[in-house]
Amino acid sequence: ASSGNQLILLLERCTGVPVRIGRSLNCSCNASSTPIRNRLFVIAAVRDSDGTLLGQQVKWPVRSNTRSPTWFSARPLGAADLLQHPNAQLVLEVWDGKMRVGSLSTPLTSLPVYRDETLELQLDETYANSSAVLVGADASTTIDIVHTSSSSATSSANPAGTEPETCSITFQVLDAAGLSFGSSRTVYFVRHGESLWNEAQSRGWLREMAAELDHPLSIKGAEQAERLRRKIEAGVEKGDKAAVQLSSPGVLYVSPLCRAVQTGLLALGPSQVATGGELVLMATAREKQNFGGFDSMSKRRGVEILRGTVEGMKRLYGQQDAKFQETLNTFKNLKFDVHEAEEEWWCEGNSDSPENLRIRIQDFMAQILYTPHEVAVVVGHSHFFRSVLKSCLSEEFIEENPELSKEITTKKLMNCGVVRVDLNPRLGIEGKPIVGVELVLGTTLEKDGSLGELVRGCCVGPADLAAEEKSTLVVPPGSPPGSPVPRSVDAFTNSKQ
Repeated sequence: ASSGNQLILLLERCTGVPVRIGRSLNCSCNASSTPIRNRLFVIAAVRDSDGTLLGQQVKWPVRSNTRSPTWFSARPLGAADLLQHPNAQLVLEVWDGKMRVGSLSTPLTSLPVYRDETLELQLDETYANSSAVLVGADASTTIDIVHTSSSSATSSANPAGTEPETCSITFQVLDAAGLSFGSSRTVYFVRHGESLWNEAQSRGWLREMAAELDHPLSIKGAEQAERLRRKIEAGVEKGDKAAVQLSSPGVLYVSPLCRAVQTGLLALGPSQVATGGELVLMATAREKQNFGGFDSMSKRRGVEILRGTVEGMKRLYGQQDAKFQETLNTFKNLKFDVHEAEEEWWCEGNSDSPENLRIRIQDFMAQILYTPHEVAVVVGHSHFFRSVLKSCLSEEFIEENPELSKEITTKKLMNCGVVRVDLNPRLGIEGKPIVGVELVLGTTLEKDGSLGELVRGCCVGPADLAAEEKSTLVVPPGSPPGSPVPRSVDAFTNSKQ
């Protein structure tokens, strides 16, 4: 259904979710206290004063093991005329698995439109008093709720003189018909350069493929990213529309996987620095996880992802190499937003189930459909992009372009290939909003490699890079755990382990 006259809720984040600590009754020492893994999600609806549902109830997917989950994606709540309904109440609920954490209800007419609003949640008594709840069938363990002023999940008391952090939720209320981009939107999907996994896959180096997780770019992959940057620069000089938009998008989203972050840094980082833009880690843009795909597994989050990016570039170029110093300079002057990747953003199991992938694609589309940028760039992965196109291509486009539609949903983008995607936000998430697709900047499509059926990774480079000297990126001392990530990372310094 069309969402042109829809009331949209853009959910940004929830902060200060209480920590639940499992504690053995047989031991009072701190070592016996273990944080309980949470699974947080949000439900929203507009209801009448008597509780009658007005419009539709919507849900945002689970975020695991975090006190400050982020979504930055939107859902339609119903018709936009609900904004004028005298008794309409916006009801938000935060759940941890089968237990409700808290909720709030506020008059819809009291909320600003197109502006961030942060409101405090009323914690449910059952959740707040869950120190009496036993963990499973183990009667020797209880759960304590802990409010802390830092991100430490194991702190059992607030520091002297500090107040417990309140649990709050941040969101925006939007009228889709009034959004600035109207009925059109442009997004460029950019596939990363060749990674160490890609190269090993093409050569049949199975041992190298399984040697590490989240593989960085190969030398060839870095050269591909640099070549893309030069293509864009040359296109800008000629007035090529795609190149101009790529050089200065409203927002640059990048998958948190190392090869994608490095590609964004090399291909688009300098132009982002020049225009004052930033690189936003987008958890929903990670690669589709297939069984055995070590390249799509990771354990890094937040600032650790940025450390891994620089470590990989140093490993690639060598610390004294002029290219590394140039890249490091770009890195230091580029702004980063890592909020979406501060929690566990990777696949929880060995592979994405069809249902989990469907939910993630919906979340991804919600982000790019309803954010306030007319032009966006997403640096990501071939299999995920292909899944998005399969799910969201409009029927009209398929009918008018049957050959291209077949190719873009059965083949994959070349490394550092770029496809322009036109969206119609008025069609909504469920309305197959991709109404145009165009390969740009000399991009071609490729078939999956012969090993694709054996080990389905998206993405490898020279094995001799493994002997490079290791180093790490160090956050300045004195930064407390969980402190906000700096918008610019020039405070980071390189040091050897």
